[in-house]
Amino acid sequence: MHCSGSFTGHSIEAPRPQASKRKAFTLVELLVVIAVIGILIAMLLPAVQQVREAARRITCTNNLRQLSMAVTNYHSSHFKFPPGSVIGQGAGWSAFILDQLDQGNIAQSIDLTDKSKAANGSGNGGHWLDRNNPSSEGLNEQACEQALSVFRCGSDPVSDHISSGNSPGVTIEARSPSSYMGVATGTQKTSSMLYAKPSGGSVRREVAKLSRNGLLSPTQPAAYYGTSRLPTKVRQSDVKDGLSNTVLIGEGVFDTSRLVNESGDDVNRGVDHWIIGSPENDFGQDMSEFLGSTAIEINMYHQWSNARLKPLSESTLRKRFSQMAFGFASWHAENLVNFAMGDGSVRVVESKIDPQVYSNLGNFRDGQLIEDF
Repeated sequence: MHCSGSFTGHSIEAPRPQASKRKAFTLVELLVVIAVIGILIAMLLPAVQQVREAARRITCTNNLRQLSMAVTNYHSSHFKFPPGSVIGQGAGWSAFILDQLDQGNIAQSIDLTDKSKAANGSGNGGHWLDRNNPSSEGLNEQACEQALSVFRCGSDPVSDHISSGNSPGVTIEARSPSSYMGVATGTQKTSSMLYAKPSGGSVRREVAKLSRNGLLSPTQPAAYYGTSRLPTKVRQSDVKDGLSNTVLIGEGVFDTSRLVNESGDDVNRGVDHWIIGSPENDFGQDMSEFLGSTAIEINMYHQWSNARLKPLSESTLRKRFSQMAFGFASWHAENLVNFAMGDGSVRVVESKIDPQVYSNLGNFRDGQLIEDF
């Protein structure tokens, strides 16, 4: 059979599926996505910051617990609390508990003898200066440069090493700051009330003695402040209010920046606290290097902005900064300040605390039993 028709030789191709066209984001859609991401980040960031702050606060609490335990162990060995500071030695309470903090190598290196007589009455015998000096003075300064983490709160923004100033004879170039102060008094608003001057006679001595009502009160053996000696021998049995009702160590902020007031006066805040020793304390003039008072408004530092400070006169500014240095404060959110109590527990004190209750917490012999604060 013959088939009619012809074959052209062309192949028949199947139809190709059309490629799907994906539409790109428009500018408006892209901006919406970015905005949503930004909102999510804004919602999550406070939570992340709160978690971090909570962790830092826990670290701070653990530090205070270690420090209070070291003070307790010191009392067990010496049957008294360590002195808050010693005029003439230039040492703070932290220098006396180094062994209890497993820092015996530092404790063995420092010299705590009274150098006031060698300084011809000035109190400056180079006791904590001249780092390269192979004698004890050089070792003392090297000890002051040791950054011990137990003395630093995680929320404290200050560097681990700071120059203590630019005044000849009192400068330590790489000094380690502290976030904590011992409680020297619950009744006085200036550290100058804690030591006696020869010109003050017996009245001045009795005022200084009465002011030392904190668990870590200072002592005064230095010859250049006269023959009257005001030693510190606070024992647990002396605490009428009970150790659980008396604060031992609290937080302090650090700020040595300068402020120029409206009159052009340039004033250093001088809100500074240090570990182990201090040339300024060696002179017997600045015990706020290690110590604080609950008679001063808690977190006073945060209550005075630059706008409030600048109209003040130079003399008022210096007084205000002196109180800030001698008062307890913290870098924690919500104006909370951590304190170690005399029994080793750690309590949080809020800024809204009644001033009289706060003052009583720092005074171990006022007979006020304070349980809730």
